[in-house]
Amino acid sequence: MINELVPKKKAVLVGCNYPKTPYNLKGCIHDVENIRRLIMKRFNFDRHFIKVLTDNYIPGSCAMPTGIKIKAALYEMVKTARPGDVLFFYFSGHGTAVPVLKPGQPLRLDEAIVPCDFNLITDVDFRDLVNQLPEKVNFTILSDSCHSGGLIDKEKEQIGPNTLRKGEKSPECITRGKSIEFHVIHDIIDLVSDAAHQATNIAEQFLGFFGRDIVSLKFNHEAAKQKGLLGFQPHGDKGILVSGCEAYETSFDVVLDGKSYGAFTDAVVKVSMGGYVKISNKDLVTKARDILKQNGFDQTPCLYCSNADLDADFLG
Repeated sequence: MINELVPKKKAVLVGCNYPKTPYNLKGCIHDVENIRRLIMKRFNFDRHFIKVLTDNYIPGSCAMPTGIKIKAALYEMVKTARPGDVLFFYFSGHGTAVPVLKPGQPLRLDEAIVPCDFNLITDVDFRDLVNQLPEKVNFTILSDSCHSGGLIDKEKEQIGPNTLRKGEKSPECITRGKSIEFHVIHDIIDLVSDAAHQATNIAEQFLGFFGRDIVSLKFNHEAAKQKGLLGFQPHGDKGILVSGCEAYETSFDVVLDGKSYGAFTDAVVKVSMGGYVKISNKDLVTKARDILKQNGFDQTPCLYCSNADLDADFLG
């Protein structure tokens, strides 16, 4: 019998391989399996509180990882959280950078993950989730995707892009960047949707194709304004982002000895299983960086969180 008063650890794990598309990846569902084993064995997550969404079926996968399904799982996890709960969202798949152009301001690129139906989940959506956290609840996002740095809008950067040298040699293995350029996604939507084709800007195109109740808050300015997300400045929130790379970098999907996996996810698993009694968010990221650097990967994991969570236990 489950005691509802005892704090729980809950997770949503998502893997997108995009099968039968030009953007196919091989290692993302393997990543989900590895992370599921890790959090059960190392961090004491109960399998009953782990929800898995993958676009190739694996045991325990409950749904296809469309944008609406992923967000529904995340909002349910946040909505049902109680003080003391630890929440975890893991994503392995493509990322993208969304161009944002405001009159009189320079072009800005904002971060997003790419669900299997291309209904982007953006930094604004993750900010909205973090804003709804109950008191004394931590929410850790670990994204092994390109452009993942900054994936929680306005979260404080604690370990950023300047700690690791660039230009390291490429690893001697087959690699593929986990990124889809935004213009590719935009062109697909524009091609298949009359409403998107007739729209005059990016927000209207995504609204016209996916609809107001499904589209990212990035493209639904009215809903974002109602939620107080425009111009919002966080103070002491409990959002924690562990990103596989900085905002303008690539995370790699790697094939070694016939097996595919995310290079960053593999590093996280190795660090977590390295014999430490506890490991802080800071140490996890810095040690994962060291592993990637030693293996010749030119990607820079980052950490975004409050000062208090910098040295807090990862998934503690």
